[in-house]
Amino acid sequence: MKKIGVFVLLLSIIVCGGTLHRQEKKSKKQRKAEQTEANTKQLIDTQKYIFTGINLLTVGASQNEKYYIIVTKEVIETSFLPQYSKENNLVSGPISFYKDFEYKVENSEEGGWDIYIKIELNMLGDCVEMFLKVYPGGSADLTVYKCTITGYKHMDWKFRGYIEGPKRNGNF
Repeated sequence: MKKIGVFVLLLSIIVCGGTLHRQEKKSKKQRKAEQTEANTKQLIDTQKYIFTGINLLTVGASQNEKYYIIVTKEVIETSFLPQYSKENNLVSGPISFYKDFEYKVENSEEGGWDIYIKIELNMLGDCVEMFLKVYPGGSADLTVYKCTITGYKHMDWKFRGYIEGPKRNGNF
């Protein structure tokens, strides 16, 4: 009987130890997810990040270029965002810097952040509106609209990608 008692005690220790180990492992994953979300929130709050588009979701568009948008409090920089030429051919746009822009951030109901960026292109009222949906893990979706003075607005591009902060030296 004593052997059975010792066996049951050892079995209990093994089972409980395994359960505690699994709980500890789960909490490490949970802590990592919470840290990633905190890092993403800090990037949004400081308004210093880069969105890199890795998938262009618009039909008929080329994915050979690396699309990105750098966001800081002082400037919005876009690079290689595709656009149509006068002949209606798809071309990659140049690197552009915009110092005059509207920027709004709201917490998303699904978690993460909804960011609205509006850039006035000229005195005629032509503009570009960007809607950036950032998820807690740092992945993001960007939808770009072009609008005109007449109020006509059409979706130009939709990207799937991620945001990240500057390198250790402060540059992107």
